[in-house]
Amino acid sequence: MRLTLFSSMGIAGSKNTKPSPLENASKTGRLVLADNKLESLPPGLWLLGHTLRLLDLSGNRLTELPSQIGSLIQLQSLKLSNNRLVRLPEEIYYLTNLKTLVADHNLLEYSSALPRGCLRNVDLSFNCFAGEVGHPSLAMPPCVYVCKLSDNRITSIAPSFGFETLRDLQELDLDNNSLKTIPSEIGALSKLSCLKLRNNMIETLPAELFHNTLLSRLHLEGNVLTLSTLREIDGFEKYLERRKDRISKGMDHGLKQDQRICGLLA
Repeated sequence: MRLTLFSSMGIAGSKNTKPSPLENASKTGRLVLADNKLESLPPGLWLLGHTLRLLDLSGNRLTELPSQIGSLIQLQSLKLSNNRLVRLPEEIYYLTNLKTLVADHNLLEYSSALPRGCLRNVDLSFNCFAGEVGHPSLAMPPCVYVCKLSDNRITSIAPSFGFETLRDLQELDLDNNSLKTIPSEIGALSKLSCLKLRNNMIETLPAELFHNTLLSRLHLEGNVLTLSTLREIDGFEKYLERRKDRISKGMDHGLKQDQRICGLLA
């Protein structure tokens, strides 16, 4: 059943004996409305606030989310990929049970405060964040494990991005931006193990990145930075030791190892 019209769709379903998606969602806690060319959302959706745990709105034509999104207080996973969203509403802050937010391939250039309860995975790649990012345009809540910001137009990261509070961040993806430098505050990410910086304009990296984190995966292809310069940075030897240990323990799941260091040729 392809969902392109919702005028007759409510919680109780329609004349058709087959339950409506909203009626099913009231029982299962899952509502998938992906790839339906939706430009607006069915009013009955907001009656699922105490039930809905997963909402997938990917692949539609949404230009905004209504403020009622904040009423879905049990929501744990929100998928918004491939829409036309310019910003996320302030009310998203009230989704304190949200663990996964996927909003890649939109037109986002500003994000209000993200929920701080238990958000673990954030994907804002392929959007329009530009210039310096940090509060108020974009700040990460402290509980995030994985943050994807690749394929934007980011030129720098402000301390207000949240480095000092992101004590659980393990993976940060900044591929395909316009970064020239990485601030020394990144050393506050004590659990960071994977950093992706492909195709930027980076010339050097702060020593704190190698001394104060758990970094063992670093991707630097397509930057100004050379391997010889990288080897001169204080602490880089610690990174090489962690990388060697990771490889020796088979932590790459049997994949053939790339003999290049950080993607850079000797």
